[in-house]
Amino acid sequence: MQKTWMVFVMILSVFFLPTGIEAQADHSVSVFIAGARSYPHKVIARFQQLYPDVKVNVVERDEDILKQREKLTNDLLNGTAADIILFDGHTFFSILELIQSGVFYDLNEIIPPTDYDPAQFNEVVFNSGVIYGKRYFIPFSYSLPIFATTKELLDKNKLKLDNFDYTQRELADYIIHYVKQNRGNESKFFFDRYFNTWLFGSGLYNVSYDHHKFVFNEKQLGEVLTILKELKEHRIAPVKKGVRFADEVKSLADEAIIAFEINRDRQNPQRLQFWFSMIKETAGQKMRLIAIPIYTQSDGYIATPQSMVAVSVTAKNKEAIANFIKVLLSEEMQKYNTFGLQINNKALDYAIDRTISTSKDKDIAEVLTELRSIIDNIKHCNISFDGTLKDIINKASLRYFAGEITSRECIDILNYEIQRYFIE
Repeated sequence: MQKTWMVFVMILSVFFLPTGIEAQADHSVSVFIAGARSYPHKVIARFQQLYPDVKVNVVERDEDILKQREKLTNDLLNGTAADIILFDGHTFFSILELIQSGVFYDLNEIIPPTDYDPAQFNEVVFNSGVIYGKRYFIPFSYSLPIFATTKELLDKNKLKLDNFDYTQRELADYIIHYVKQNRGNESKFFFDRYFNTWLFGSGLYNVSYDHHKFVFNEKQLGEVLTILKELKEHRIAPVKKGVRFADEVKSLADEAIIAFEINRDRQNPQRLQFWFSMIKETAGQKMRLIAIPIYTQSDGYIATPQSMVAVSVTAKNKEAIANFIKVLLSEEMQKYNTFGLQINNKALDYAIDRTISTSKDKDIAEVLTELRSIIDNIKHCNISFDGTLKDIINKASLRYFAGEITSRECIDILNYEIQRYFIE
C-alpha cells in the first residue's frame, strides 16, 4: 500500500512541475553528486566544453549522509530531484524500493544499446544495473574483495596465497592456521565485523531482483557460514573505526597483522602504486594482493558497483543527458577516474600501463598483474549496497556467529525475510 501511494504521489508531481523547470528543460540539466566529487566535476567541465549551450546545475550532497538520503529519496518520490543522479553505495537505503516506485528512467530509453559498443566496458559490471529487464543505473567504477599483504610475510608464514590458486576453504584454513601459530604475537587479519566482504565475495548471496528470489545452494551457504563462524571464534580482528592507512601499513611492518582489506576507493592502479611505495618504505617489503574467490571456484571473483549514474523519471532534456552519460563513461574522461576501478576497459588498461611505465619501482608491475588477473576473472557483480538486504543478512549472520541459532535456522531466516522484503 505504501509503495502504491509513493507511485501515486510521484505521478501527480509530474503533472504539477513548476513552470520554471519546464521552461529551462531544453537548455539545462541538473546533476546531483553523492560520493566522490572530483571526477564528476571533471566530467561536468568537459561536458560544458563540448556542449556550451547546455547549462549544468550542480546539486551537491549534504555532509550528513542520513539527511542526504532522506532528502534525495523524497525529492525522487516527489518528482523534484535533479535530472542526473551520481550516487554510491551509501546514497540510498534501498535501491530496490526506489526502482519499484518508478522514480528512475530505463537508461536504454536515454541511450539505446545500439549507440555504444558494450566491449568498451567490463560487461559483467556494466550490466549489474539491469533489473526487471530494464537498465536503471550504470556503474562508472567498481571494487573487488581484495586484501593487501607482502611477499615476505606470505613466505615467512608459509602461506601459499600469492598464486590465486586457492579455494575459500583453503584461504580460511591458512588464516586460522596462521592465527593459531601467532596467537601470542596477536598477529591477525583484518575484516569488517560482519564479514561482508567475505559474504558477498562468496557469490552465494545471490539475490534475483528480476524474479523476487533469494537464490542459494543450501549446502554451500551453510559451509560458508561455518567458515565465517570459525574465523570469528579465532578472533580475527575487525577493522577499527578511524584507522588510517598509515596505521595499517605500520601494523603490517610490525607483523601485528598479516593482511588488511583494501578499501574500495584505494583499488585504482594509481592509488595502489602509492600504497605499494608506502609498504616498501615502511616495511621494506613487496606488496602482494589476496583475493576472496567465489566459493565454488578458485579463479572467479565478485565485483561490487562503486559509483553509479541514474536518471530521474521527471528529467526532460534526454539528448543532453545522453551526451553527459557518454562523456562520463568515455575513455577520455575515465582516465581521470581514480575512485575505484574504471568501468571503461581502455581507460583501466591505460591506468595500469601508465602506472607501470612511470613508476620508479618496477616491482609494482607484479601487483598490477595480480590486479589484472582478478579483473579478468570477474564472474558476477553483486548489488551489495542495498541497506535493507544488508541489515537482513547481517542480523541473521551475527545471531549465528553468537551461537543463538543454527546455520539451518540462519538460512531459513534469510530466505523468509528476503522473500518478505520483495513482497512488501
